[in-house]
Amino acid sequence: MYDEQEDAAQLEWCRQWSEEHKKKMTRKMQKKIRRVQHWCNCKLYVKYAWYEFRAMVKG
Repeated sequence: MYDEQEDAAQLEWCRQWSEEHKKKMTRKMQKKIRRVQHWCNCKLYVKYAWYEFRAMVKG
């Protein structure tokens, strides 16, 4: 049988692991969001440049 001290130690370890995992996942999500935002900005820029180019060609 486990005694209370072991239970407390295991509980503490699980809590710390959970916090670390949460931090890692948050960091991953932030990276992903940044990457998506970068892609959206790039698409908007290309679209704007295309409109400018067409307007210049049409005169």
